[in-house]
Amino acid sequence: MSNIAEFKEVFSRYPSGVVIVTTRDADGTAKGFTASSFTSVSANPPLVLACLNLTAECYPVFATADKFAISILRPHHQELAERFAKRGAEKFIEGHFVDSHHNLPVVKDALATLICRKSEHFPGGDHVIIVGEVTQSLLGDPGHGMVHYQRKFWGVGDSAASR
Repeated sequence: MSNIAEFKEVFSRYPSGVVIVTTRDADGTAKGFTASSFTSVSANPPLVLACLNLTAECYPVFATADKFAISILRPHHQELAERFAKRGAEKFIEGHFVDSHHNLPVVKDALATLICRKSEHFPGGDHVIIVGEVTQSLLGDPGHGMVHYQRKFWGVGDSAASR
């Protein structure tokens, strides 16, 4: 496919979950990004992957990080997801994050959180595919998740097609 705009339009029509991926740099500074390219890879061993744009400000940190966390978002995290998708934004606002037992920042009140040890990373065009082995999973209170569909965020159960 040679038309990038058409390619992006095709995938805007594919609903996907929304997560925030976080780690810390060598100085302990929290870094992170919003991802809708996230999926399970294997149940045994438990592996997941997330994709990060090579031009992202946090790319150099994730390229060398040995552990990271993935927080699965709820609809009320929309503003946080938008902030983590922007360059230059102050991302780690007080009150929205807590530290895991692994010294990784995780989204407060996430639907679920995965703590991962980086297993591998692969080039993927203008992105890097980061594969992590899940070392701990944390379930939040039951509730609804958030999806990205037609370039907007939706709560699971919203009627996106009628808007």
